[in-house]
Amino acid sequence: MQALKLDPSPQQRVRLTLELGDKLLALEREPEAYDYYQALLVKCPDYPEKLMLTKKLLALAQKLNKKADADKYEAEIKTLSAMK
Repeated sequence: MQALKLDPSPQQRVRLTLELGDKLLALEREPEAYDYYQALLVKCPDYPEKLMLTKKLLALAQKLNKKADADKYEAEIKTLSAMK
């Protein structure tokens, strides 16, 4: 978390955010991981692995009982899958 405060480059920010999200998941801190993954999509809407990240967010939204978010991510997954 500290590294994100050191003004990393955009690519470093993406890598750090993904790594932090994965570490938080491993520690069963799903709400925090969810927030970091959501922030990544907001800050990097053109992230090339958006489909993979959206699938992670869908699973977390379902686990965290965030129905509206889960519905949004399901729709986004359908859209992204149709584009491939």
